[in-house]
Amino acid sequence: MRLDNRAAVVSANSKPKLLAYVWCRLACALFNMREEVCYYPCMNISVAGIAIEDGKLFVARRAEGGSMSEKWEFPGGKVEDGESCGEALARELMEEFGVEVSVGERLAEAEFENKGQIRQLKAFRIDFLSYDFKLCEHTDWRWASCGEIEAMNFTPSDLKLLDGIRRHLQAVG
Repeated sequence: MRLDNRAAVVSANSKPKLLAYVWCRLACALFNMREEVCYYPCMNISVAGIAIEDGKLFVARRAEGGSMSEKWEFPGGKVEDGESCGEALARELMEEFGVEVSVGERLAEAEFENKGQIRQLKAFRIDFLSYDFKLCEHTDWRWASCGEIEAMNFTPSDLKLLDGIRRHLQAVG
């Protein structure tokens, strides 16, 4: 592990990976670094982007096929080895919608199970730098209130984020 530009950077080849992860978390705490800029090798982390406009959240419907077929979700995906949560979100939004985003503060987090593995899901505020969406992995998108989301066919893992997001919306008024 090395400290680099106010981030604790752990090599994807660090062994054992759990120890590297613990050192990364400790460095973030000791040196007052934002945890989300740490690099987590193989730690089963997914990220979700939360765009907010007029109190409504950006959601997208997944294309047909796969375990989450035609469910609504907050866009995002898996963090790859050597990638920060922010880098993963920027990559995922570019891959899924063809747009650049700026990634802000962490709003919520939850755990869920996928294929027998426990995954951590971290939701970050995002702002779109463009609204010229190209639907690559989705069939539709819209802005929805928290109440509307609860009534939609939404992915169970993303629904776990809703209470934390709702608290954020109430705090910012």
